[in-house]
Amino acid sequence: SVKRAVYEKAWGDIQEISDSNKSIKGTVIESVKGGLIVDIGVRGFLPASLIDVRRVKELTSYIGEEIEAKILELDRQRNNIVLSRKAHLEEEMSEERQGFLDDLQVGDVKEGKISSIVSFGAFVDIGGMDGLVHVSELSWRHVENPNEIVKVGDPVTVKVLEIDNDKERISLSIKQVNEDPWLDFELHYKEEDIVDGEVTKVVPFGAFVTIGKGVEGLVHVSEISPEKVDSPELALALGQKVKIKITELDIEKRRVNLSIKKADPNWKEIEESKEKPKTHSSSSDGETPKRQTVEGVDESLENILQELKERGIGNS
Repeated sequence: SVKRAVYEKAWGDIQEISDSNKSIKGTVIESVKGGLIVDIGVRGFLPASLIDVRRVKELTSYIGEEIEAKILELDRQRNNIVLSRKAHLEEEMSEERQGFLDDLQVGDVKEGKISSIVSFGAFVDIGGMDGLVHVSELSWRHVENPNEIVKVGDPVTVKVLEIDNDKERISLSIKQVNEDPWLDFELHYKEEDIVDGEVTKVVPFGAFVTIGKGVEGLVHVSEISPEKVDSPELALALGQKVKIKITELDIEKRRVNLSIKKADPNWKEIEESKEKPKTHSSSSDGETPKRQTVEGVDESLENILQELKERGIGNS
């Protein structure tokens, strides 16, 4: 019969597509428990977990749509066909990514948007793929938490550092788009300089202060004030402008130590005055302080002591 001939031809076409690992087109005709039924000449089953690369909540929205899918299982005897639209989409995306990677070059500067933030950095959508900006490439200054530097949705300019075609990975940098602040710092700053800075981070052991065009140095808790500071966060605030002295500078290691208390020209005198022992006596060294006398009272005491002495009381 004609119907049988159409059925046989449909199975033959499906078998050919399956053997060549191509995708097949069909129309979603029904939503059933666990997935969708797709008309590809015969009925094929598309499991819910294989409809999309993301989880699908509403299956009925696909009814009537034409889709493309890969054939995962084909059993003519049992009249069983299992499809995967997800596999087709992933193949398409992989081809697009590969094309994108082929056009991308190390050193390219791209505009993008922060798509997600993780503990070790941030992912940036550069218009075809996401690339990773490692936490060490977010800024020229030390970064512990990427959320301090960027937020999801932020527009950023990035430089392509590395492309791994096999793993389809791109390494990016935000900091290398900007001038290295240490280059300017080395030319214009030296130890013992007193300069302006801004508090950018407060930690239990001190505070980080940014100077110049973005170089960040540490003010140890002992260098915040001549007075003892137990809690740096109570002594300093983020964004606070401060005068600081460069006490130690190591350009090679990119390390600079700073002091707020030593930025005061009189800091030595203040320290020395703190170290002097406090005394309530105004008498000069070597002199026995004179006892204050009260007329009448002291004369009577002297008379009593003299009388006791004459009687031999208190003599050694």
